[in-house]
Amino acid sequence: MNIKVLIVDDSPVMRKAVRQLLSEEAGIEIVGEAASLTEMLAMEEQHKPEIVIMDLHLIGEGSTLPDVPGSRVLAISACSYKDGVPKAKEIGASAFLDKMDLHNTLIPKILELRKET
Repeated sequence: MNIKVLIVDDSPVMRKAVRQLLSEEAGIEIVGEAASLTEMLAMEEQHKPEIVIMDLHLIGEGSTLPDVPGSRVLAISACSYKDGVPKAKEIGASAFLDKMDLHNTLIPKILELRKET
């Protein structure tokens, strides 16, 4: 069974890069792309993804993730792990990855998160 993934990033270039990485992996189905939290919530409700890959900076300072029942949120950012991991935990994400290393880490992390569900 395919892993349903929703990509959420305000950068079209980043969404395209993530889509390209995911398209190389059998068993991963991209169910949608969103440029904002509002778009993400509409798509999440419609497609019920298992994994939501989200730009960490779409969540404002002091805010938490909107409710995404049944989905694990994988926060991504160009900030360092030292800064990104605490922020990802603070907002309620399941994991954090550095955008600069996604080519090495994205697929393994998605597979790991799926096993945890």
